Amino acid sequence: MILHLTKLEPKRMTVPCLQNIGSCEYDVCEMIKNHQTEFCPMFPPHAQCGCPLKKAVYSLTDAPVAIPDFGEIFAKILQGGYEGNITFIDKSSGTEVGCIAITFQIEPSELL
Repeated sequence: MILHLTKLEPKRMTVPCLQNIGSCEYDVCEMIKNHQTEFCPMFPPHAQCGCPLKKAVYSLTDAPVAIPDFGEIFAKILQGGYEGNITFIDKSSGTEVGCIAITFQIEPSELL
């Protein structure tokens, strides 16, 4: 999957990919496998949590996610609202197979 993020305040800014966090490419199957507690609740009741992802409606609302500690200054910079999109690409064909629009907020309690 390819994640593109924009930080909304204090002014709109594209979030770069730093140390594999931010606007980067991710292996979504590996993420689901390694973080089932966070990802499995978004799967519909009839769908198995894992890959390959089946055609379905997935939903994740009010899901806290811990962010690695990058230091106090960086933590203050990270706080705020974000929007973005996730594009899912089939590895074998390079074809786009889906996309998701996202919005979220980073708050101090989320920073470890």
